[in-house]
Amino acid sequence: MKKVIGMCDGVFDLMHFGHIKLLNSCREDCDLLIVAVADDKFARCKGANRPYISQENRLFSIKSLSCVDLAFLCDGSVDIVNQIMPDIYFKGGEYKTDPKLDKRIIIRRMEIHPVRTTQLVEMIRGKIVRGEGEE
Repeated sequence: MKKVIGMCDGVFDLMHFGHIKLLNSCREDCDLLIVAVADDKFARCKGANRPYISQENRLFSIKSLSCVDLAFLCDGSVDIVNQIMPDIYFKGGEYKTDPKLDKRIIIRRMEIHPVRTTQLVEMIRGKIVRGEGEE
């Protein structure tokens, strides 16, 4: 019996329950979940002072989750996805398909939790009221 290989990627900076819910949901749809964690160079594209957490510590956190079978650092490009050729590539609903992505890979768009890392940082800094975007 062929196992279904799933893959997702992300920065996972200031990991929160939205990330964990997303990864658990991905794992329910595959037999093996591979997670590519964007390196610090890519994470800097997310904004000033990013990443907040080093790539080594973000990778360690992802590897520590029971729903993740394999995790590694990547440069944020789709090249690694094409090399691994998962059956399912999990992406957020806002993902614009990259024309370089192999057409044989099924894209499963995942619902993104309303709390995002940027909002979390603003909450910590007191710029937004606690409770906005929470369930």
